[in-house]
Amino acid sequence: MSVKMRILQNQVQCHRCGSKPYSASVHDFRSCDCGAICVDGGLDYIRRVGDIHAYTDLSISLPHEAVEAALAQMKMAQESGRNTFGLLCAAMRGLRDNGVVFNEPS
Repeated sequence: MSVKMRILQNQVQCHRCGSKPYSASVHDFRSCDCGAICVDGGLDYIRRVGDIHAYTDLSISLPHEAVEAALAQMKMAQESGRNTFGLLCAAMRGLRDNGVVFNEPS
């Protein structure tokens, strides 16, 4: 069974010009400054057009269930009056508790 993923960021960095185009919504076709690579799909799908060897993928996708858990944790934290850092901590707990692995503190 495959895990359903949710796209949170659809972005690349061009190796030629260094720009970082991102696609914010479906059919939001964007190119880098030199035109070597394009992104499309927003948060619905990931599509690349151009030199497929000329970019680094900066996209972020997480399991759908983990994202929903993080959003639920954030909602509870917001309703209890937490500040923005408290909201971030709540989101991180929701992700962690649903199998998203983070680097160990040093």
